[in-house]
Amino acid sequence: MTNQKKILYAEDDAIFHSVISHRLEGIGVDIAPNLEEAVNLASKTDYDLFVSDGTYPLTKGGEVDKTAWRKFYEYLSSNKRSMEFILFSGDMDAIKDAKSLGIKAYSKLDLKMFIEYIKNKLKGGK
Repeated sequence: MTNQKKILYAEDDAIFHSVISHRLEGIGVDIAPNLEEAVNLASKTDYDLFVSDGTYPLTKGGEVDKTAWRKFYEYLSSNKRSMEFILFSGDMDAIKDAKSLGIKAYSKLDLKMFIEYIKNKLKGGK
């Protein structure tokens, strides 16, 4: 049995689900399409990395919420002793906010750099 690295990716866009899962082949990627599901999965599984879009619904069928990423980050900060959180978003305001909090953040326009960072990080890099 291998010790496969696992990522939880909070994202409501099915295209990005597919792209990220394909680009991170060999790494377990669980997808949460809303905040409620992200919290549920995070409470049950030990992940090596948490990735969040900037905007997605708080609940299934809910409206997109620009504060979802921050609520997920706050939940993880309060409930996980050890974690790394990365924002991967097309919302430049969310990226700016995340960086002001010391959170690693990438624009969806920087997909290649984002994927390289994750692969390096999960191999033990910094």
